[in-house]
Order: sequence, then C-alpha cells, then structure tokens
Amino acid sequence: GAGTILPSEMTAEKETGIHSTSMGMIDVPVEQVNMTPSVLGESDILKTLQFLPGVQLGTNGFTGLYVRGGGADENLLMLDGVALYNAEHMLGLFSTFMPESVKKVTLYRGSFPARYGGRLSSVLDIRTNDGNLEEHKGSIGISLLSSKIHLEGPLIKGCTSYSFSARLMHTIFAQPLIKRLQNDNVYGYWFYDINGKISHKVDANNHLYLNVYKG
Repeated sequence: GAGTILPSEMTAEKETGIHSTSMGMIDVPVEQVNMTPSVLGESDILKTLQFLPGVQLGTNGFTGLYVRGGGADENLLMLDGVALYNAEHMLGLFSTFMPESVKKVTLYRGSFPARYGGRLSSVLDIRTNDGNLEEHKGSIGISLLSSKIHLEGPLIKGCTSYSFSARLMHTIFAQPLIKRLQNDNVYGYWFYDINGKISHKVDANNHLYLNVYKG
C-alpha cells in the first residue's frame, strides 16, 4: 500500500546581530549592545551604533553620532516617544541609556516616518523594557565607574508588570572627602540614571504605560 508521508520540521538557531528590516532602518538587539567593547566596563547603546555602516564617531570614546555626514546635533533621540535634548553624561563619555532598561533600539538613517517630524541626519527610537508578566527577575552590576541594579516582574500576573533600573557613579560617595581635602574649592562630577515603567495589558491590541526617567 501507499506509505504515509510525515510532515517535516525545519529548525534553526535564532539569528543574532543587527537586522536591516527596511531601507534606512536598522533594529539593534540589546544583546549586541552588551557584546560591544565598553569603556570602564560600561556598555553603551550610542557607542554600539557607531559601528554601523553610515555612522561615524567623532572624538574616539565619546557618544556623538555623525550619520550620513551630518553633525551630532542633527539627530533626533527619542525615549518611549519623548524627544531628548541631552542624552549624555561626563561631556559625552557615556549616554543616559542603560542596556538593562531597554528592549528595542531602532535607528533610521534615511526615509524617516512622518510621525518623527523632520531631522537632517537620523532618528534614534529607543523603547524601554516593559517588564516580565510571569516571574520576578533582577540583576546587579558593578564596574570600575558605577554600580547598577535592574528589577522586573509582575504586579498582576499576566496583566500588569513593572521594570526598574538605576545606575549611580561611585564617586558620589567620595565627594565629601574630596571637598574636605581640597578645602571645599573643588567641584566634583557624578551622575545617576533612574528608569521606571509600569505596563498594563488591557487586551491583545491595547496597552497602558506609565514611564518615569530621572537623571
């Protein structure tokens, strides 16, 4: 008799790296950011973008983006739909975006969608982490420059979640001692970033978000 033909199944490892999904648009996975060489142990989204075609860095080690020959001030940087006009620390050595708080990074080098308005060089659209709807997770990181923490999990399982990330430069703890040794005539420099988000799933097509950034 005729034999039975079983359906075949093809599997492959999930592709990693940078995916180009349309003309002038590049999605950069957060995993790629964490694998990029870092300065003083600080992974940085803007420095990862400097390795992309059509993007040049200015001063080596700093976060300025020069896209398609434009200046660093000709790019639109958006965090969850809100335009940022100062997205750097230490005069451009580090950006304000912590990889732990980010879920999606999209760079438009051309053919900008109309919703972003007009920019000469590029649009960088960063979306923050929505949080885990099923379980609580977290991480703690310590580098030569800063300490950071990330927490996420469900407030109402399967429905409402939270995500919280914070980073603090170590030198804040040494400020009183430094000023005392310098007779209070020195002005120290330190920075911090705090990202918080609460996400609520109304239904399959509708979500509510409450976002907070302070730095």
